[in-house]
Amino acid sequence: MVAAAATAAISFPETAGLDEDTCYWAALLARFDVATTPAPVLLYHHDEARMARRFVQTPRATFLAIALELDKLAGLGIAKDVLQWRKAWIAQRISRQLLKHKQYGAAMRMMRAVRAHKTLGGSWKTLQYRTRIHAGAMVERPGHRLDARRDRERRTLIVSYDPAFPPTSGSDLRNYRNADAAARFGPVCLVSVKPKFAGNAADPLIRLEALSIEGEPRTASVGWWRTRAENRILRSALARLEALAREFRPDTIIVEGVGLFKLLRPLRPLAAQLILDMHNVESDLAAQIRRLSAKRTAAAFGVRFLERKALSLVDRVWVCSNLDRQKLMRLSRHKIPIHVVPNGIPQASDVPTHLPAEPSTGNGFPVIVFIGHLAYPPNVDAAQRLASVIFPRIRHALPDARLVLAGRTPRPAVQALARLPGVELIEDPADVAPLLSSAHLTVVPLTAGGGTRIKILEAMAAGVPVIATPIAAEGLDLVENDEVLLADTDETLAEMAIGLCLDPERRARQRLRAHQAAWARFGLQAIRDAIRDGLGPNGAAA
Repeated sequence: MVAAAATAAISFPETAGLDEDTCYWAALLARFDVATTPAPVLLYHHDEARMARRFVQTPRATFLAIALELDKLAGLGIAKDVLQWRKAWIAQRISRQLLKHKQYGAAMRMMRAVRAHKTLGGSWKTLQYRTRIHAGAMVERPGHRLDARRDRERRTLIVSYDPAFPPTSGSDLRNYRNADAAARFGPVCLVSVKPKFAGNAADPLIRLEALSIEGEPRTASVGWWRTRAENRILRSALARLEALAREFRPDTIIVEGVGLFKLLRPLRPLAAQLILDMHNVESDLAAQIRRLSAKRTAAAFGVRFLERKALSLVDRVWVCSNLDRQKLMRLSRHKIPIHVVPNGIPQASDVPTHLPAEPSTGNGFPVIVFIGHLAYPPNVDAAQRLASVIFPRIRHALPDARLVLAGRTPRPAVQALARLPGVELIEDPADVAPLLSSAHLTVVPLTAGGGTRIKILEAMAAGVPVIATPIAAEGLDLVENDEVLLADTDETLAEMAIGLCLDPERRARQRLRAHQAAWARFGLQAIRDAIRDGLGPNGAAA
């Protein structure tokens, strides 16, 4: 507890993006007598991932900003040796992160500040870091036998069913995000079975192609028989894909899910590495959707057989979460690498990373949003229950409440919901950012689903509190009652929404914690690291 007068001339340094709290409290405590209590009065949640990103992206600028602020503390009587130790300690932490990201040259330069301190510079940990940095630098040195493989650009071909550009919903957001991350390692060709939309990708390293042309005559399909889980692929589309692969010469081909199973065998000889990107464990999802019918359970068994066949044809598999990885490991009969490449924050490079202010209540309170593909059966069911069961309960307690349903190709059942009091439907929104910026919360009452829900990450990254069913938040490893509120029943979901709206302090706390979690675990750097690891040793070269 600090008297207001004591802090009048002290503020957090604005130029230092890290350690600013240390500088602030050091300046304060150097001026006044201090009384201490052994009992904790505040729990500080340290965002290690966010700090690591800042270290790796701008290591020198980050260190210099902190060093300048620490130098100012010398005028308050803090010993210079103490300040030098702190600088060396910060430099050592930055070096550790640079070493983890294989930035050996930058890590070596940062270690000079560590060595400048007589105690920390001669420590066993410093010696370990220096040894590892020198070993890594030798591997990267021109002329080393691994250098040719390490420096060669990686060419990646990504095959999806629907066009991934412009990205607007779950599958295309993931596919385009994967292409964007892979483009850091070399050229990428993003190709869809269906005709592509007009326009080119923003990144010149991403080439957009399509295997079908709008209005062309329909040819025979690949294979004489296919399961309900497979997409129909024309023979003409396969011929174009084979020609494109020979012309593009990819090192790695990534195929979107078992729906494109018929392409795996033809693509197998056309690249050194074939990866199956499973947005969902489809057999598990089919069992959830069809669990009430014995006839439909047999269909789920057919999907499971298809998945096992697919796993036998590829070199690696990507899944969205550790939970999906566990499901797939139980399903697979082959020892195949399964990598977690999580769904990330959509278009994260275009989204501000700071927590925005909560929207005003001038256009109703609360404004509740539900965003998703509104032809996808689990989303249709969730939208119907939200609009007809959950929202009326909320509106009874909060009469000014509004519900906004937004998404592509809404089914007639969803379109009919717009006639309910307080409900608005926005079909095929060009941009969901304005919807999120005007929302006070989102309610996601899914009872079935696979992978992880991008709609939840998108809301959290925009500072919108999330209330959801456990299955909706499955695989995201969010902290219940802190980063997200969870309930199984429609009645409890409504009660939680009302309670959160009536408690502004709790709502502000959840907004902050959810926003921090989204950017720390699902931001750009986290996804790029996952893609690098998922591409394997050759793909990690960049």
